[in-house]
Amino acid sequence: MNETLQKASRIGLMADTHGSVADLEVSIVALKKAGADALIHLGDFCDSVRTGRLEDIIAMLIRENVAAVMGNNDFQILNRLKSNSLDLPNRSRETVLAFLRSTPVIRNIDGICFAHSLPYDNIRSFYEPIDDGTVLRAADIFSESPHRVIFCGHSHLPALFVWHAGVVTRQASIAKRIVPFVPENRYIIVVGSPSSGECGIYDSGRHQYERVLLDI
Repeated sequence: MNETLQKASRIGLMADTHGSVADLEVSIVALKKAGADALIHLGDFCDSVRTGRLEDIIAMLIRENVAAVMGNNDFQILNRLKSNSLDLPNRSRETVLAFLRSTPVIRNIDGICFAHSLPYDNIRSFYEPIDDGTVLRAADIFSESPHRVIFCGHSHLPALFVWHAGVVTRQASIAKRIVPFVPENRYIIVVGSPSSGECGIYDSGRHQYERVLLDI
C-alpha cells in the first residue's frame, strides 16, 4: 500500500463518510473520474452508531484499494470488536478487525502528512479538531510539526490554513478550486466530507490541491 502511494502522482482524498456506503461510493467514483491514481480515506469511514453496513464499508475499501488513517469512530469500533461488544458474523468480524488493526493513525509520504485531524502518532491525533474556528491551534501545529503540508478531516467542513513568514491565516471555506503550494509557505487543508459536498486530490507533480465537488 505504501509503495502504491509513494508512486502515485494524484492521490484522491476523502473523509468522514461515517458508515455510509453511498457517500463512500460517490467519493471513490468522483475521485477516480477526476484522475486519482491512489486513494486515501482520512478517517471515520466507520460510525460508532451506524454499524449496519460495517462489513460492506470495509469490503469496499479493500476492493477499491483505499488506504486509510484511523478516525475516532474507527477507533471506537476497533475497541468494541476487541471487547466483543459488537456482534458481527465470525468471517466478517475477522476481516473488519484485521483492516482496523492495520490502519495507522497517520501516514507520511515525502514530507506530506495525512491524518484524521492532528499530525501525531497517538490517540490525540483523532479526537481534537484542528479547525477550532481560529488560527491558534493551526499555529501550534505549524510550530510543533515538521510537515510542509497536512491533509486532514474530522471537522466535516473544508478549511485552509496557510503559514507564511510566521503568520497563519485561515479560510473557513476554500475559495478556489485549486490551491497551489508555494515553496515558502506551509499548508493545512481540512478536506471536508460528502455531507459538505467535498473531497479532493493532492497532485504531487503540480504541487497543488484540487477540490473535487460532489453531487450529493
